[in-house]
Amino acid sequence: MHLFVGDKLKSTAQQAHSDNDFNDADANTVDFHQVEREKTMEVRVIATLQAKAGFEAAVSEAVHDILEPSRQELGNLQYDLHRDLEKPGTFVFFERWASSEALNKHNETAHFQQFVSRLDGKLDVLDIKKLKKIA
Repeated sequence: MHLFVGDKLKSTAQQAHSDNDFNDADANTVDFHQVEREKTMEVRVIATLQAKAGFEAAVSEAVHDILEPSRQELGNLQYDLHRDLEKPGTFVFFERWASSEALNKHNETAHFQQFVSRLDGKLDVLDIKKLKKIA
């Protein structure tokens, strides 16, 4: 038997629904399950920090000190630090976390809380983007 792409997708979707104890009446619950799946999907973060004038050295020390403890965390896949070549005193983190839960746990760690305290009053810009890879 030959399946058309549409039929195959429909069949796959029906199988997925039956695997999760869905039926046609439960079609509206897909959003809930999507939310649950996204909790376990990889999350990427790009965080840009611009030190205030006179605080570049203190910010540089703080951003370097957070690297190793963060890299050792369960759920951390990547935790890299970059310097903006066109803006002195600007640091950019590129982070990959196994899930949003892993990222949330990172934000609650003692070393991250200490990092936040060390930066208090020393930044002109703090821009944090949470991303999900789509292609």
